[in-house]
Amino acid sequence: MGISVVNIIISIVLLGSVVGSKARATTTAYLTQGTAYWINYHADQNGWDMDKAHVACASKFSHMPIEWRSKYYWTAFCGLNGPSYPSSCGQCLKVTNPKNDASVVVRIVDQCGLASMGLDEPAFDMIDDGSGKHAGHLTVNYELVDCDPPPPPPPPAGPGETDVIAYWSDYGPLKNNWSYSAAHVACKDYTVTNPWSGVKDMDGPVSVEMFSVLN
Repeated sequence: MGISVVNIIISIVLLGSVVGSKARATTTAYLTQGTAYWINYHADQNGWDMDKAHVACASKFSHMPIEWRSKYYWTAFCGLNGPSYPSSCGQCLKVTNPKNDASVVVRIVDQCGLASMGLDEPAFDMIDDGSGKHAGHLTVNYELVDCDPPPPPPPPAGPGETDVIAYWSDYGPLKNNWSYSAAHVACKDYTVTNPWSGVKDMDGPVSVEMFSVLN
C-alpha cells in the first residue's frame, strides 16, 4: 500500500516536471530575444519579386499574388527559438525594439547563417532607435504572430453623440392608446409590426424625440 502511494507521488511529480518544461519551451519558442541585422532585398524596387531577390523561400511562394508578397516587409530568420527552414517560410514575426517599443511585422522569406534575423532595410529602419545603423544591428524581442489576424470588432450600431441638449414632449401615449397617428408624430407613416413591444414597455413617460421631428 505504501509503495503504491509513493509511486503515485513520484509519477505526479515527474508528470508536473514534464508539463512544466514543455510549457516553458513553448513560451520561449514564440517570444524571445534575438539580434536583428538589415538586408537590402529592395523588395519594393523589384516589384516584390522573390526570384529577383534570390530568397530561399522563392520556390515556395514566388507564385503568390503581389498583395500577399507585399503585405509585410521580408526577413531572413535563423533564430535559435522558433521555426526553422523550410517550415518557417511564409510565417510572420512581430519584431520589437525594447529601447523604444517600436514594432514591425515581417514575413519570413529567407534563411541566414547566423543565429539571428535579417530584416529588410525599411523594416529595420522602422524600429531603429538610432543606434542600430551605427552598431550594425539591434537587440530585439520577437514572437510568431498570425499573418492574417481576424478583423477588429465592428463599432457599436447606430450613431452616437455626446453633450447634446434634450427637451421633453408630452405625447400622451396612455390617453392615445399608444397610437402614433393620434400623437401626430413624424414616424406615424412607417410600418411598425408590433409597436407595443418596443414602446409601451418603456419605463416612465414616453418623451423620446425619435418619434418626432423638431422644426
